[in-house]
Amino acid sequence: MYIVSTLARTGPTNQLFNIASNLDGSKYEAKILTLSSEPNDSLSELFKNGDIPISSLNMSRISSLFTAKKKILKEISDFNPDIIQTQGLRADQLLASMNLSTQWITTSRNYPYEDYLSKFGPLLGRIMASSHMRVLKMCSNLISCSRSIHEKLEHHGIKSHVIQNGVREVDDSINEFYFPYEQPVFISVGSLIPRKNMSFLIEVCESYFLKNKGSLIILGDGPQKSDLSSLVKSDKVHLLGQVKNVRQYLENSDFFMSSSLSEGLPNTVLEAASLGLPMILSNIEPHKELIENISSCAHIFVNNDISSAEIAINNIVSATHDRDGISLQCMEHFSAKAMSNNYQKFYTELLK
Repeated sequence: MYIVSTLARTGPTNQLFNIASNLDGSKYEAKILTLSSEPNDSLSELFKNGDIPISSLNMSRISSLFTAKKKILKEISDFNPDIIQTQGLRADQLLASMNLSTQWITTSRNYPYEDYLSKFGPLLGRIMASSHMRVLKMCSNLISCSRSIHEKLEHHGIKSHVIQNGVREVDDSINEFYFPYEQPVFISVGSLIPRKNMSFLIEVCESYFLKNKGSLIILGDGPQKSDLSSLVKSDKVHLLGQVKNVRQYLENSDFFMSSSLSEGLPNTVLEAASLGLPMILSNIEPHKELIENISSCAHIFVNNDISSAEIAINNIVSATHDRDGISLQCMEHFSAKAMSNNYQKFYTELLK
């Protein structure tokens, strides 16, 4: 049984689908339990189309304080799982407080002290991060989605196993669509929050486009949208908001960019690499970890250093790239099936 708050369209939800949709049906019967009603931008249909059963408690955060444990226990009793796997602070906290005899797994997909402080501010963020770290310490079957996260947790005395994120193979048939952007097209995908550091991408591309051709596309929404829009000075930078056909934009672009300050093992970078995009990435450890096996496709720059970023852009634009080769390398090392198989090996060892 996988327990999550919702199936909102996020990287962690995509990774959950990658695990569940590749389970060996002769060995495993899986069920998703969500705590709250789905948001407008939900991936629930993806799970339903994959014949993965979903139940929801449809609780608000307030009502869950009083009734969550009882309702979860009822679901557990009805399904009788050998393993319960949670995802996210809310689900992790609930399972940690229930002292069940069933084997419990959770996956750390971020470093709380970087992610929560950036998202919720220094006061609330630190409280939430400290709370989540305590919960992670209570889980004896903790998995980190990258070596980078594993090492950061280890500094706090928290032990974990490493299973790197994966990316799904995709259908090659893509319909053409209107794409009126000057080439080369640089693209970035992610929430418009401080941790993603999109303001730096806008700044460096505005500087680069003063003397060079090209366009920057940013896909995603978030609280910084208005502030970021005010930084755009030219007609070469396009904030397009949330779109459902991200893959089409990636497929038609020339280079992927990320100036993130912190990541787990970023889903968007994996997706870009799976489609063969050469990448320009900030020098954080998860980015370095990703390109160890697909190094020919990426240039690393010193974050928030315009000169370093422009050198990386010039180097990647002037080089030749084998997009099919990049895609092949990515799928050899980071396929969703391989990731799910690693989880299944972990499940088997746990049940022994």
